[in-house]
Amino acid sequence: MRLVDKIWWFRFGLAFAAAALTAYLNVEGFFEASKFLALFLAIGIYILSYVVLRYAFAIKPEQLPKKRDLALQGVFAYIIVWFAFWVFFHTMIVRFAM
Repeated sequence: MRLVDKIWWFRFGLAFAAAALTAYLNVEGFFEASKFLALFLAIGIYILSYVVLRYAFAIKPEQLPKKRDLALQGVFAYIIVWFAFWVFFHTMIVRFAM
């Protein structure tokens, strides 16, 4: 598996986890019914993924086909997966918690 594929799958899985976390925090009242704070937390987690990939996994931009791939690889998958599963988790939590 190529390095860019590993980055893509890492962000895919991270979006799934971020969706579960933000949906739970939203339902529990942490965001006080503001959906935008959940979005900002998801964006913050994406930015944190860059730091994790860069320093914890020691991936240098020079190792990738394009230097910007470390920052942008998987961004659209992250957005779509986060939103789809955030809606799913939010619906399931609200439905089964009551």
